[in-house]
Amino acid sequence: MDKVGKDGLLKIIDESVQGGVNLVQVREKQLTKSALESLVLDVVDIINGRALLAVNSNLEASQLPGVDFLHLPESESGFSSSFADPFGQSVHSVAAAKLAQQNGAKYVVVGSVFTTQSHPDMDPVGPSILMECNVSLVIPFVGIGGINVSNAAETVKLGAHGVAVISAILAADKPKLAAAQLMDIMLDETGQ
Repeated sequence: MDKVGKDGLLKIIDESVQGGVNLVQVREKQLTKSALESLVLDVVDIINGRALLAVNSNLEASQLPGVDFLHLPESESGFSSSFADPFGQSVHSVAAAKLAQQNGAKYVVVGSVFTTQSHPDMDPVGPSILMECNVSLVIPFVGIGGINVSNAAETVKLGAHGVAVISAILAADKPKLAAAQLMDIMLDETGQ
């Protein structure tokens, strides 16, 4: 949000959902409680049931009307679904993905699959993790990290149920078109 402002972010979210994004994750960790809740409610209004909504690491904000999931980092691997609404989790290994599934996660986000600007100090786990997750998990999983139009098809071909992106849409001049291109690539790969 720092780069585009709240109104700019809401516009990008609206356009991305128009382009086919089916899950939006609010991960503004630096906001105050009231600012985060205000943003989440604005995102709920913008997506208007056209996509699912996950809120990162804030149980209270994840329980606001219109929010579908709490999203947790891998560091909160001891979390169990018996304490909250449905949750998803970011993971960096197959073992962590299995633990998240065992603890009740409804989905996992696996990565960073490729080198990414959002985590430049982190070595990518590599695309082979997607194949391993494909044979080890029952819940859906998506790849994240350095994913764009040049490697989204590979990500899905290796077993991911989709991709999670930041800069591929946020930095695009036309977020709706960027989202639509990613969706078309994934749908082409899966034959849908």
